[in-house]
Parts: sequence; C-alpha cells; structure tokens
Amino acid sequence: MANKYLDLEGVQRLVSKLKTYISNAVKVTGVKGSAESSYRTGNVNLTAANIGAFSKQPYAMGTLEAGIRPYINRARANRLAFLPSDQIIIEQTTDGGETWVSAEYSDSMKANLFAENDVNIKIPLLNNAKSTNCGLRITITGMKYDVPEGTAETEKYNYWNSNYIKSTERYFNVREWWFWLSSNHDRIRPEIYCATGANPNNWVTIFNEDFRMSGWSGSDWIRAGDGKTFGGSTNQTSNYWNWRLIFWSAPIEGREFLSAAQQEIQQIRCYGDSVWVASNGLMSKDHLYTWDYNKNAKFPAALTASSFNGSLNGNASSATNASKVNNHTVNSDVPANAVFTDTVTTASTTGTGNAVTAITASNGALTVTKGATFLTSHQDISGKADKSATVSTVAWDSTNKKLTKTINGTTTDVVAGSTILSGLTKSQVTTALGYTPPETDTVATVTATGTGNAITDLSATNGAITATYGATFMTQAQVQTMIDDAIADITDVNEVNY
Repeated sequence: MANKYLDLEGVQRLVSKLKTYISNAVKVTGVKGSAESSYRTGNVNLTAANIGAFSKQPYAMGTLEAGIRPYINRARANRLAFLPSDQIIIEQTTDGGETWVSAEYSDSMKANLFAENDVNIKIPLLNNAKSTNCGLRITITGMKYDVPEGTAETEKYNYWNSNYIKSTERYFNVREWWFWLSSNHDRIRPEIYCATGANPNNWVTIFNEDFRMSGWSGSDWIRAGDGKTFGGSTNQTSNYWNWRLIFWSAPIEGREFLSAAQQEIQQIRCYGDSVWVASNGLMSKDHLYTWDYNKNAKFPAALTASSFNGSLNGNASSATNASKVNNHTVNSDVPANAVFTDTVTTASTTGTGNAVTAITASNGALTVTKGATFLTSHQDISGKADKSATVSTVAWDSTNKKLTKTINGTTTDVVAGSTILSGLTKSQVTTALGYTPPETDTVATVTATGTGNAITDLSATNGAITATYGATFMTQAQVQTMIDDAIADITDVNEVNY
C-alpha cells in the first residue's frame, strides 16, 4: 500500500476538527480519591491513601491508613459502642423535615441501636406508604448535659450546648460510618451533620450526596468525617460535640417505590483512628473485657454461660471438678445443702425486750427477733421474789389449814399448782408436812377432803398433797360453855336441896 500524505489544506482541516473535538469534550475541573472528601485542582498526585488502598510505604506518621487500621484493635474499635440513651434523640418527619416529632422509642431501644445489637428503628410512612418526605433523624453526642427531668424528646436539644455542659462521656475522631439496615425493596438516603458546643445550631454538612443505601437486611458504609472530633473536653467548645444523622426513604434510581413495607435502621457504628476519652473497653480497644499482664480478665458486668471448662468443670450447680469454692472442696467437705449464693445484704430487728429468741435468714435478709426481757447487771432486785429465789422455810398453818412459804423474809401461801416445793431439802419437807414424802414427789397441788375440823390423814401422791378431815373436836369455847353449863346445873341442885 502506497504511503499517503496530507497537503496543507488537509492538515488545516485536521487541526480544525481536533479543535472542535477538544472544545466539545468534558473538561476536568477537579480530582479526588475515594478516600478524600473534597476535589483538588492543578497537578494532583493520587496516593494509595487518597483512594483507600493499602500503601506499600513501609512507615508513616500520624493518621493510620485504612489498610493498617484493621490490625490495630485500638484503631478499629466501634467508637459509638454502648452510647447511653440520654445522649440519643430520635425524631421523625413526614413532611420533608418541615416539622419533627418524637419517634417514641424507649431508652433500651435507643441504647441497643449503638450496642451492636439489632433493633428496629423505623422510618415512618405517609398514608401507609413510603415517601421521600418521610425521614428519621437521630441526634447523638459525646457529652453529658444538664437536661431537666421530664423534658420532651423534641426539646432536649435545647440543652445540648456549652451552657448546660456537665462532663465528657467519650471523645474521638470520626472517619467512617457503618449501618446495618433494611431498605425493604427500595433505598435509604443518608445525611450526616455536626455542630460545635459553642454554636450547636450551626450544622456543618459532612455528607449529603445522592447515595442510596440498600440492605434486606444488609450493611452500608460511608467514609465521612475527615477526622473531625466527636466530643471533647468541657472547655473545648469549638469541638464538634453533637452529630446528626438523617435517613430518608428513597426509591431505586429512576424508579418509583416498589413496596409500602416500612424501612428500618438496625445498627449504627462509627470508626476513627484516635480516641482520647473512652467510656468502655469495647469503644476503646475493641474488647468488652480488660486484662492485666498476668492474664487476669475482668468483665464490666454479669457473665452468663451454660457451662465452664477448666478448674470448674460444668456449671455452678453440677460442678464435678471445682478445686475450691469459698475455701471448701466440692464433693469433699462441702455439705450437700450448702448455698454459696446467699449474701446478707440487710439486717433488721423485730419484737420487744432485750433478749434474742429467734434469728432467721431469707433472700439475703437477716432478721433478729426479740421475745424476752432479761435482767441487766445494774437492775435492783432487792426485796423482789422470782422463780430463782431460795425458799428458806415451808410451814403448815394449822389454824387456816394451808401451807405457807417464806422467801427473802416474805411469807405467802403455797397455791395449788405451785412448784415452789421443788428443790427443797428432805428435812424441810419432812418438817413442813410432818412426814417423809418420796424423793421424786414434787408438790403441785394441795387439797382438802372429808368433814369435820380435825385432820385425820395426810397423804402425798404424784405431787398432790391431800389433807383428810375425819373427826370433829370441840373448840376451847365449846368446852368452856359446857363447863359453865355444868356449874350452873350444880348450883341449881344445891338451891333446891336447901
């Protein structure tokens, strides 16, 4: 094939076509890598870090790049782990954000959204259907504010500023966001903003692009934040203390909504390479527990498991290889009914008196019951008689036909049923009763039987003394009357004879 050459006219036509093509071509106005938040102009050098790729550079200073951070637990931790519910405000709109109302979620639902547990925080519907005017607004903070008790959800943000600051709960820098969500056939469009403690109503746009997230359920992530602060010291009012995420219902690009099924935000996480104030181990080191150089691990709350292996083989109820529990060896010197879960947390007294008559323990409560009153060492008992006093004498009152007892110089009757004779010496009983009773007999009752005024028999059986009246003797007065009558009769006879 012969060589072909352009003449001058041909060259001019070619140059003209090239100029037209260049003028009609799309012009490059800026360049940025996927890891960058803004475009650059001029002679731009794109590095591996700019596009989020792993760098071959063997060393670096400062911010950890994405390729290194997964290896460092302190850099890869979810910085929003266990965000408290009082640092979360959840509102919703159905009019494109003209008005926002409380989404009415409980404190536990709010906290679980940031505790790496799936919850269902729903984007509202409009007339039972999805709409681009329907949105969910979640405002969060790293600070503790003095918000009055009972403040409405939509009014709480009025106190999220430097005038009501109390303390710092967490403080880190923001680089990436991760969401677990259910878009239910359609899409969810996110927006991210932040505001300082000094100017809380001046929201700075961090992310507001036409990115439509999808999942059913599934994950989506956004690199947005560029190292901006989340929280700070209470005097760092220029730091970004408060952050706001808005989730809008959106259809698939170029289509209408495919269903009326409600969409959900189920988890929210945030990542940054630096943390300065950490409220828990999971957000600072990607571990819930802590440990020391001796490998002693400590968990911040209750630990539950179906079984344990090691020196405790099984569970706490069926352990077969526990070395020591409360310094006792299981299945050796621990009683079968031993309870290691009882701990006395309260102690109380009940009843009256100064002597304890009962002690009970139930559900960690110890109850001491006072049911009697004992003499103290300082009480005066002189002249008083009680059951512990010593009987000095026991005597039979023949005139009144009764037994008497003398205690500490005081003489009283021995009433039926009394056990006052118990403990007397044999000679005392013999002297009092006039006969020797069996040594095992204890006087419990004293009774009289028969008629007359003279005791003809006295018996003791099974602790009972029985006096029997079996004759009637004349009294001194009766005898004197009879004598007087006889003398009178003699006088009358003499007078008749004379």
